[in-house]
Amino acid sequence: MQRILEPGQIESLDRTSIPRLRMPQRAEVFSARAARLRQLADAHPLGDYLRLMAALVDAQQRVLDNFQAERPSAESIEQAQQHCMPLVPATGGYDAGRWQPLLTPLLDAVAAQPDLPAPVRRVLDRIRATDPATLEAGALSLLAGHGKGVDAASAPFLMAALQVLWTGVASTFDASEVPMLDVPNVCPVCGTLPVASVVRIGGAHEGYRYLACGLCSTEWHMVRVKCTHCEASEHVAYHVVDKAGDAAVSGAEVLTAADAGGDVAKRADG
Repeated sequence: MQRILEPGQIESLDRTSIPRLRMPQRAEVFSARAARLRQLADAHPLGDYLRLMAALVDAQQRVLDNFQAERPSAESIEQAQQHCMPLVPATGGYDAGRWQPLLTPLLDAVAAQPDLPAPVRRVLDRIRATDPATLEAGALSLLAGHGKGVDAASAPFLMAALQVLWTGVASTFDASEVPMLDVPNVCPVCGTLPVASVVRIGGAHEGYRYLACGLCSTEWHMVRVKCTHCEASEHVAYHVVDKAGDAAVSGAEVLTAADAGGDVAKRADG
């Protein structure tokens, strides 16, 4: 019988037995995401948009398959490890300018979709007509996390190219190369905030919760009873959403934190 551990008991566990990281699986990181988007699109009020994003994510996988990412220098990696810093920080320290050549094939792939709505085609044409300096400024704004000055319709396509660049370089690292950061709620590879947390099913990661980076696709371990925003555990509540299905996810629950900024995570234990 499984049981829920108290926060003090969790902290006393041997953390070396828990896989700290899930590095992006280069061969399937975007294709698996595209399949999930298409699954969600069925009978969804935003189905057309989700299918459009699935086409873009499929294109990301094809571009990534043919992209050879350039790792930072050995000296840069060693410095990051010594000072507990991200290996390829999203803001400063890594040449973000490499992303623009990845944008064109993504736009071409989406433009080739049958029955592409005219408004989407106009967005693609507008991005193509934008000068490189303006595109670079928009990318830096997105990487900084605020998106100021970036057209909302264009942002997903710019971010898609940035994701290919950072996922490509992240996939070249072994987990042992990635340092432990002093700040546990940002990505240890690129320093970006997580977009979600996921409890994994199967293999060495069974039952463990991981924060998911929205830029480089790296996932890093976080105990379930903590808010990923403030790391508080006092106001954690469990809400049952489904008790049917496979035994591995029987009694699936949602983990929430009362603190502002707390994320949502799916529990896998009963």
